[in-house]
Formats: sequence, structure tokens, C-alpha cells
Amino acid sequence: MGCAEWTAAERQAYANDLDEPRALIAVSAKSNRSKADKDIAEWLPPAVGYRCTGSPRRGLSP
Repeated sequence: MGCAEWTAAERQAYANDLDEPRALIAVSAKSNRSKADKDIAEWLPPAVGYRCTGSPRRGLSP
């Protein structure tokens, strides 16, 4: 079952589940804007464990 079939309550519960390993981590607007004109290699998270699993497909170190 995909999320398109979830109720509003299920979506809200998922969005607020901070223990969900696939959850996005909120960042400040300043942090988000700081990467605006940079190459992806310049704004990868410094903690390797927080990098996207798609990074190696882009030729970047995970």
C-alpha cells in the first residue's frame, strides 16, 4: 500500500515519526539557502551516515 492510500491521520503520524530512519531531518532556512549555488559535492552533510544513498550514483563518496 502506497502513501497515496493513507488517511490524513496516517500521513500526519508518519510525518511526525522522528524515529523513522527514512525521515527527513529539518534544517534552518539559513543552512538550506547556503547550498543554493553550489555543486552537490560542496553541500553534502559532513556526517557520512546522513548522506543520501543516491550519492554514489552521482559519482560522489557516500
